[in-house]
Amino acid sequence: MPLILTSTLAHSLAQAVTEIEATAQRDIRALDAALIAAVVAAAVLACLAIGALTGSQEATVAGRNTVFLTGLMLLGRTVREQAAAALPAGWVFAVMFVGYRDFHRPWPWAVTLHPAGFLPTFGFCLLVFASGLVLHARAPRI
Repeated sequence: MPLILTSTLAHSLAQAVTEIEATAQRDIRALDAALIAAVVAAAVLACLAIGALTGSQEATVAGRNTVFLTGLMLLGRTVREQAAAALPAGWVFAVMFVGYRDFHRPWPWAVTLHPAGFLPTFGFCLLVFASGLVLHARAPRI
């Protein structure tokens, strides 16, 4: 689910017409940030609700990973818009292949593999998301 949401958001944000946004009366960047925050909040709430109803830790982890991967996509988008959707997918593939140092111990950078209740990982995911949202709102259009 996280990759579907991040790819959809990246595609939606890439459809902007710079000339129209430059002459818009409303702050398009603020509206984009509100859209991103609303989609991520809805995904996190849905994952938390499903996790609470079913007792599934994986559902809760999916919400946290959505926050992280969306922030990663937004950070990548400020550098190279065309690679924004590929960055979260590349992260997931890197974690799949080299994310574990031992059989059951993930590396600290492999945040998508950490347990749901690990608070430093949740804090880091929020930091990445907030950084991506702020940079998205302030970065010049590529």
